[in-house]
Amino acid sequence: DRLVKNQFRHQLLHDGSILFIALVATIIGSIYANRKTITVPLRRMITVIKNAEGADLPETIDWNSSDEIGSVVDSFNNLMDRRKEVVREKEKIEREWIYENEQNIKRTAELILANELRQLIDAANAPIFGIDAQGKVNEWNLKAEEITGFTKNEVEGRDLVANFIADYHKDAIGM
Repeated sequence: DRLVKNQFRHQLLHDGSILFIALVATIIGSIYANRKTITVPLRRMITVIKNAEGADLPETIDWNSSDEIGSVVDSFNNLMDRRKEVVREKEKIEREWIYENEQNIKRTAELILANELRQLIDAANAPIFGIDAQGKVNEWNLKAEEITGFTKNEVEGRDLVANFIADYHKDAIGM
């Protein structure tokens, strides 16, 4: 009985040692596999995310694996690619908005200048009128209305010399 017990203990210690060594090897292998397949890509993702916080265009992660971690990395890369597209589109919209805003400012400035010029011409204390290349009236201020008795609406588009210059002055003008 004692011999059987001793042999059983000896066999248990021997088998237990082998089991313990196998268990430790499995744990170490699992830790290494975990590190290689989970920890490394997650750390890469964390690094990329931290770097992308201040950057407009984040990096993608180079990871060739078709397992679950590979799927996560692929999803992350797709997300980063979409973010790049969104950033580019945002920059394009901002450039377009800036251009349109500059054009609106330019048109507004031109309108303000034209309005100020119109006010200056209308308020001038001298008659001011203008004609186009065909001799048609295209400008007629308030003082010209006051002196001639014709309103701007009455003279605009009509031939100045033929309609508003006395016959005896037409020779001096060359008509």
